Amino acid sequence: MSYIDFDNLGLKEVRCMNCNTPVGGRVYVDIPGTTEKAVAFSRYNNWTQPRKVPIKSGEIDSYVEPIVCAECADKPWDEDAIIEMIEDGLEREMMHAGKSRDHVDNHKARHKLKKDKDKKTKIKEKS
Repeated sequence: MSYIDFDNLGLKEVRCMNCNTPVGGRVYVDIPGTTEKAVAFSRYNNWTQPRKVPIKSGEIDSYVEPIVCAECADKPWDEDAIIEMIEDGLEREMMHAGKSRDHVDNHKARHKLKKDKDKKTKIKEKS
């Protein structure tokens, strides 16, 4: 299962990484002075990125900020499943950009993500 969908126009929809609820999607915006519409991406009101998940890619320490809906912001997450979704999303994005299957497989082998067990996930303070 992936949290993003692409079609021939590009990014179509982004869903919550925890419960699969849509949190962003394609919209069509009026262009002033014409009858044309432009394609744009819009975050819905329920889009949040409340905490960071520490990861390792080889020797590189980094983090990801999972995209979740407002209802899942304070719920526990399966961080390993979210990291798998991010890897799947990167693969889909590379395939949509026209990269070969060999290129995608080589990239996945070089940049295998894993949860950094030495660091704890922190919840951002609500403003």
